[in-house]
Amino acid sequence: MSQSNPILQFKKKSRSRLLAIKAMCAQCFGCTETHLEEGFRQSIRECSSTHCALYELRPFTDRKKALKKVNYRDKSKLIPVQQVDWEQAKKTAKAVKI
Repeated sequence: MSQSNPILQFKKKSRSRLLAIKAMCAQCFGCTETHLEEGFRQSIRECSSTHCALYELRPFTDRKKALKKVNYRDKSKLIPVQQVDWEQAKKTAKAVKI
């Protein structure tokens, strides 16, 4: 079971991004270290949570096609960042010696 369980695979090799994504997606569909949901791979392929940060990278799909669909130059898809008044930030942020 450990060979096909993405969560256990990630625990064995925790520095792998691919295994981390597989484990997260499997966990999202109800898998645990001791239990695999029947058909979880198919569920991940058919995932409709487009708001998920891992949606475009989810395993068991053709990631190359998915990544080509993402237009990183489309600014409407970017997460907004708070505007910073740098002059004000310089005045308020002072180094303090302890």
